[in-house]
Amino acid sequence: MGARHCIPVIEDSAQAAGGKLGGVRLGGIGEISILSFGRGKGATTGAGGAVLVRTPALVEWVREARHQLGSARRGGKEVGALAAQLLLSHPLLYRLPASVPALKLGETVYRSPKWPARMPASSTAMLTSVLRRDDSEIETRRARANDLVSRVKASGRIVPIRPIAGGDPGFLRFAVTDTTGHISPNPALGIMRGYPLTLEQHQQLQPFLESGETAGKGSELLRDRLLTLPTHSRVAPRDHARLCEWLVASS
Repeated sequence: MGARHCIPVIEDSAQAAGGKLGGVRLGGIGEISILSFGRGKGATTGAGGAVLVRTPALVEWVREARHQLGSARRGGKEVGALAAQLLLSHPLLYRLPASVPALKLGETVYRSPKWPARMPASSTAMLTSVLRRDDSEIETRRARANDLVSRVKASGRIVPIRPIAGGDPGFLRFAVTDTTGHISPNPALGIMRGYPLTLEQHQQLQPFLESGETAGKGSELLRDRLLTLPTHSRVAPRDHARLCEWLVASS
């Protein structure tokens, strides 16, 4: 449809995490694809991202846009933040930062937009190594997600999110819905709410909403009932076993 009306399709794949749709890796579908390598993404260098384009006209546009980005920062701050993330992503240590409200872990934090800039030099230097390990990380996440699915009982108290037809998720995290409304997050295990707020609860977005506009029942359901569990490779077998035990007990 976009091609018929000469409108490029922009594919936001910031959370793609190696997923596929119809056998095509996410990030490889639209004429313009947006990738993120920020903290918390499947393939992370601590900061930055990429814009992929697939037509000669868009290639020329990207070349012109690159000249407006200026020079790259060295990225020392990003290296420190990424090192802290790698250390504290271990479930046994995650409870430490999770207990500090000022860090706002698990919360939806609004950050004002900034003018585009080049990726920090440190992030660019790490990218090749990160992408080389990406397939292995994706397979680890999928294996752990499949194991977690197998631990959910048929009681219906907890229901795993089902992939859409033709989808092959990268399982950045393992998502379940709490059908009872009585199951609490467990930050010590890295079990968190997926969406702590609905859109109309964001103070910065309220001026853009129509009078009386609300997010709707679906958004409220996700806010109140969606929980996500860690699947990444730094979850040790013992920690994964604790997640399985939590699922069995909760379902």
